[in-house]
Amino acid sequence: MSILTELFIAPDSVATTYGHRSAGQFTGAQLGGLTNLEFETRWAILEGTPWDVNKHSLSEVASTESSWTFQFPQGYMDTLSRLDAKAIAPAAAAWARTDELAGTRADLEPVIRQLVGLAQTAAKQGQGLFLWTAL
Repeated sequence: MSILTELFIAPDSVATTYGHRSAGQFTGAQLGGLTNLEFETRWAILEGTPWDVNKHSLSEVASTESSWTFQFPQGYMDTLSRLDAKAIAPAAAAWARTDELAGTRADLEPVIRQLVGLAQTAAKQGQGLFLWTAL
């Protein structure tokens, strides 16, 4: 069984209604197999600190028996929005070395680029960035 992973930009008021069939209605990206934990460890790596459940957790805003929607906190979005192109390769290499991932730097660079672009777009639009995962 694979995990569906989608990032999307939306106003907070409608994010809780997101589902797989909603993908075309929102700016976003479809990724495979990443959960909130991988994005939380990504945040800690960008800060250069150990992952801490109390500091680096994404906020769950909706769930069903087989899907979960999380919001990226403003601090994480700010960090992503400021990440410049030169920092992406080292960030991807560090992320690839975590226990949670089985990818390479080359696999993860496009994910980080998408994440940075979505965070920047969300900030410009005054909306939130969300993660939707489903079994």
